[in-house]
Amino acid sequence: NMVLVVMPTLLMVLALSAAIHVANYWKHAAFENPETAVTRALSMAKQPCVMASITTAIGLVSLCTSSLTPVRQFGIYSAIGCVVMLGVVLYGLPSLLQVWQGKRPSMTEVDGRGWKQFGIILFRHWKIVSLTCLVLCLGASYGLKYFRTETKVVRYFPESSRLVQDYLFLEENLAGITPVDVVIRFDKEMQEKTRFLDRLEIVREAEARIRSHHEISGAVSLADFQPVTERPEAGARRTDMLKFLRRSQGVENAIKGERASETAALFVVANTAGDLQRPGDAQLNGVGDELWRISAQASVMSDANYGLVTSELNSCIQSVTRYYPGTTHVVTGTVPLFLRTQEAVLESLIVSFALAFAIISVVMMWVLKDVWAGLLSMVPNLLPVSFVFGMLAWNDQRVDIGTMITASVALGIAVDGTLHLLTWFKHGLEQGKSRFQSVVESLAHCGPAMWQTSAAVGIGLLMLYPAELLLISRFGWLMSALIAAALVADLVLLPAMLSGWLGALIERRVVVKKDDTKAEDAP
Repeated sequence: NMVLVVMPTLLMVLALSAAIHVANYWKHAAFENPETAVTRALSMAKQPCVMASITTAIGLVSLCTSSLTPVRQFGIYSAIGCVVMLGVVLYGLPSLLQVWQGKRPSMTEVDGRGWKQFGIILFRHWKIVSLTCLVLCLGASYGLKYFRTETKVVRYFPESSRLVQDYLFLEENLAGITPVDVVIRFDKEMQEKTRFLDRLEIVREAEARIRSHHEISGAVSLADFQPVTERPEAGARRTDMLKFLRRSQGVENAIKGERASETAALFVVANTAGDLQRPGDAQLNGVGDELWRISAQASVMSDANYGLVTSELNSCIQSVTRYYPGTTHVVTGTVPLFLRTQEAVLESLIVSFALAFAIISVVMMWVLKDVWAGLLSMVPNLLPVSFVFGMLAWNDQRVDIGTMITASVALGIAVDGTLHLLTWFKHGLEQGKSRFQSVVESLAHCGPAMWQTSAAVGIGLLMLYPAELLLISRFGWLMSALIAAALVADLVLLPAMLSGWLGALIERRVVVKKDDTKAEDAP
């Protein structure tokens, strides 16, 4: 489907990203001892790679909470792909490195002098850096108040496409393309109190109210195929009343009898009870109820709020049916379907992201052995999503099914870099180094691999941008933007936080190894 089609590209770049991290561990180990480089690199890479894959899989599995089938399928199969990818990266790649060993890296390749200088700057100005990042994120996040979703398939194509141009031509010159159906129900009691032509005129009046709505281009019902018939007033001649009753009975017999098959699309007498909210409630109709259909057309190219349109149509019909006890209605068709899908997209985005965030937070608490440290470590992973989606809302970009899944996926991917940086930071503390040294050296170790993996993932997914289907194109460039924002958060905000409160919390929990060297003092 339109969502699963992006899965191969995503899994490919995720595998490449993990492989770059393993290669980075090997490079540092090979500089010290090429003979044991693979073994040492694997022992160092195993925990962060496993945890990174788990967090990415959590982000993907969280999509299974969605009521939208394509989103659930994407979450399940992509999570399976993550597990397979982990085995290949942790066993396939080291095996290849053992067979085809690379040359020993030079000092300049592992020194990371530029990254160390960058780390020193971040350590010295961690308060300003942290505050600046938070202010920028909060400013962008304010735009989420304008957040909107999009579920019309026609919106997944560029305005220059033949499909969109044809839709515009038809709606400007003929009528709306999106069907809106209203089913009016008359129960048995109402049928006993009124004549068939009376009920037909009620339907005609409701249809007129629907047709008068500014988003409706036209409507049709069974009443359009019968002349307007007014019931004789009280005190009218007996012959006029008999004529009306005879005509009403004749029309009813014809429509319910020999012409039932011809009128079935617009009128039917229910043979079975119809459920509306849950099985067995029979709220849609009971046995023997008359069901009259009014079929209307709305514009698919309109920017109208479908929730408002549905509500206004309900009000239009209720203004007619409220005077007739035993008369109810249901607004159905594509417009309510679009509305429910829009609601489902928003619900899926919120629920899946919240679930992924909660579970990954617990994982980070377990890794860092501290509740507050685990929560603080999630800040650099939360900010990219809120920043990018906030900017989307500021720029009036709507979120569709394809872009909705990026939030949970990006959260899982963003944690990858965080885990690797935290691994090296803790490793430095365990060796007895100061927080200053640990921040600087962890950035020197992970910085090259982090920007390389981000470049691989970002550029790889950006290859989806030229796709004609905007759903795929948006997924590509939005994921690239999220990866870029996550890179900035991991390389700028996270080291700044490790220089301050987060680093202090982690430092309290770290047990220094006996053979560690004495830590240097921070400048």
